[in-house]
Amino acid sequence: MNNRILSLLLCVILASILLFPAIVRASTYSAAVLADSPVRYYRLGEDTGTNANDESANNQDGTYTNGAVLGAQGAILSDASNTAVVFDGTNDYVSLPVLNLQSTSFTFEAWIYPDASAGDYSSVLSLYDGSHDGTLFFRGSTLKKVTFAFNPSTNFIQTGNDTLLPGIWHHIVVVYDISQGVAIYIDGTNRVQAAIGAYGGSTTPVANIGLRNNAWNPFAGKIDEVAIYASALSQARIQAHYVAAGYSLPTTTPTPTITPTPTLAPWTLATLPGSGQTYQISYDIRAGEIAIVVIGLIMIGLSVFKLILALIQR
Repeated sequence: MNNRILSLLLCVILASILLFPAIVRASTYSAAVLADSPVRYYRLGEDTGTNANDESANNQDGTYTNGAVLGAQGAILSDASNTAVVFDGTNDYVSLPVLNLQSTSFTFEAWIYPDASAGDYSSVLSLYDGSHDGTLFFRGSTLKKVTFAFNPSTNFIQTGNDTLLPGIWHHIVVVYDISQGVAIYIDGTNRVQAAIGAYGGSTTPVANIGLRNNAWNPFAGKIDEVAIYASALSQARIQAHYVAAGYSLPTTTPTPTITPTPTLAPWTLATLPGSGQTYQISYDIRAGEIAIVVIGLIMIGLSVFKLILALIQR
């Protein structure tokens, strides 16, 4: 009996040692996002059903529409259990509740894995009412860039060509600071920024992931971990999210060119080049992540204690 108890105890301890790092890592990325108080946070990790859960405090769930495929391999290296959604490039999308971002700074964040077939102006995340825009695009075809269209719909800010390649995961973030303008980050690097006027936008836009205005600019590929913030995230926090996902920042990145407001004809190209500089990044472990570690240890300890007690009482 004693040998049996000892053997079971050793098995439990070994399993806890093997599983605990995965439990902690699985919480790291989402904890980093939630620490910045998103107004919407769609992890897109559902395996079945049509409900896209909003994990922010606002509980504004979305709806998978037209057969988007769930359960694909996700972007977060530190959370292999969380999955992503595959969009067919024809009509798949996630319909979201109305979101009013007028008169406020905001940030759009997503991980994307575009297919080689993704077309020009593939919509990743969109707030659009037919004339007022706030859409984050992947520019497929031969361009391979990121564009943010803002009010009115003929105004754009976009990265240079070949900054985002298909067939691999990329972390893309657009930040609108009401006092400083717009910046676009790709994989933790600020690729472009520009001063613009007030965002304006609509108070009742159609909000979607993977499609613009329920009909236009479908996305082909995978999308994961979509978050929207009613604030302008700092470069340090954007990079903290990237690192928390299990990726490493480059040691040398281009310095974005600060440009005047670009006012272009619809779908006109604009390349904004930059030069390079070296900087050092440090990652701040937040209190929320430490709490997760402590809680995980306590739960494992209680499980081991209950098992031993149950065996002794037999």
